[in-house]
Amino acid sequence: MRFAVRFAVRFAAGFTAGFAAGFAADFAAGFAAGFNARFAVALRAATGLRAARLAGLALIAGSRMIDRTSG
Repeated sequence: MRFAVRFAVRFAAGFTAGFAAGFAADFAAGFAAGFNARFAVALRAATGLRAARLAGLALIAGSRMIDRTSG
């Protein structure tokens, strides 16, 4: 009887600890992957905006240069 009780207590403690550790590891990995994916999307969007802004500035500068040379 004592063996069964000790086994049940140890099994429950080990199962709970293992489940908690596994859940924490999976949660951390999932959170990191989700955060990295969102960060990458935000970084790509910011880079795209920066590239569009630079292209717009280049067009403006080019049109000003054309205006200066043509008139």
